[in-house]
Amino acid sequence: MIVGRWASSCLGDGEMGGSDRGSQNVKPHNASRNKPLWVIKMGGSLGVSGDCRAWLTALEAVAHSCRVVVVPGGGVFADGVRLLAEPCAIDEEQGHDLAVRAMQLYGHVLVSLSASMRATETQQDMQEAWQQGKVALWMPFTLMKQAWQLPKKWHYTSDTIALWLALHVRADALFWIKARHAQTQTHTLTALQEENLLDKGLSFFEDSGLLSYCLGPGQQQAWTAFAQGQGKNPARVVQWEKKIRHGTA
Repeated sequence: MIVGRWASSCLGDGEMGGSDRGSQNVKPHNASRNKPLWVIKMGGSLGVSGDCRAWLTALEAVAHSCRVVVVPGGGVFADGVRLLAEPCAIDEEQGHDLAVRAMQLYGHVLVSLSASMRATETQQDMQEAWQQGKVALWMPFTLMKQAWQLPKKWHYTSDTIALWLALHVRADALFWIKARHAQTQTHTLTALQEENLLDKGLSFFEDSGLLSYCLGPGQQQAWTAFAQGQGKNPARVVQWEKKIRHGTA
């Protein structure tokens, strides 16, 4: 199965975002009418790393310059689903649905920690959050139930779901925030997967042209400054393989 071409057919036209995806670097907010739309994946491991609140503060600051959608990871809640899978005979489809609900649990935790964050399910919810000056925290279950057309497999984790949403809303950039930095210097998708920093499900996407980045510990301040037009982007660009990757989903 080759996955990646489904973006236009399965996800619709996605009228929310829209920028020049051929540029080499995502641009922070300037005097243009529309603020850039950034999808931010908050890794579940941040919840136990001690960095969670610092990133929430950074997101609050970035939201003044960008339209921000946060995709929560599954964290310890998704780990619990995996732990139960074998003894409870939970198949992959059931497990995938439960893991998505685990993302929502972590999402509720994040919302409870930030007065600047609003839980959203639909694109209309997101628009309303931005109009209120809020960070939109996406609760994935409803939209995925309506529009997700990939197989429900363990390897499609919240990393892949974040990319799926970014394509759905036509985001200008996608940032995966992780609890650790990559050791590799190449920062290709394959190298990051080999370090278990990004999930295997991303291999079934061709390069969509979406600007994708990894952020790690200690980069909150520099990233906030960049979003406000006051510095360079500290995030590392994820280098997508040129060829469409083949495999069985």
